Amino acid sequence: GYNIQERDRVKRRKHMKNVMTKVLLILNELNDLEDNNLILLLQKNYHRLKLRRHLVSKQRRCRQRKSWNDFQSKLTDRQFRRYFRMHRDCFDFLCHRIKENVGEDEFKSESFLRHLVDDDK
Repeated sequence: GYNIQERDRVKRRKHMKNVMTKVLLILNELNDLEDNNLILLLQKNYHRLKLRRHLVSKQRRCRQRKSWNDFQSKLTDRQFRRYFRMHRDCFDFLCHRIKENVGEDEFKSESFLRHLVDDDK
């Protein structure tokens, strides 16, 4: 037989299937009764939401991205180890090995990116 978790999972699936069936039936009835009104309501809500998101996006503050050096220099050795699960020296060595294997174009170190930005100016 089933274990308790599997039985509960089957019950939840059956319940969700019943709920979804009822929702589909209600939507089908709404579709038959007020197809145009429902479409207009959905379009109105969609455009209202789109406008709200647009207005919120205009209010966002632009922030300058912190450089890796600024970020990691403010971490204590203990914090660094907790974030990255290795010491700084090990992390630097790992980055160096990755850069050797995949190349600077793929690794994109901070100095490489800064050099690209300076070249574009």
